[in-house]
Amino acid sequence: MNPNMWEAPAVRDNVARLRSHGWEILEPGSGWTACGVRGSGRLAEPREIVEFALEKLGKRRTKKR
Repeated sequence: MNPNMWEAPAVRDNVARLRSHGWEILEPGSGWTACGVRGSGRLAEPREIVEFALEKLGKRRTKKR
C-alpha cells in the first residue's frame, strides 16, 4: 500500500466499518513505501506484527532477539 491508498475514502470507510464490528486493526507503518512515496501505508515491521498478534492471543514474548 502507499499513503494515497491508505487515505482513500473507500479504504478509510472500510477500516471504520471493520472497527465498528469489533475488529482490531494494526495500522500501517510510516516511511518510504515500495513505490518511492513517503508516508503512512507501508507494511508494519515484522516485529510489530508478531507483537500485535501475540498480544491479541493473550501471549507475551519472553525472549528478546
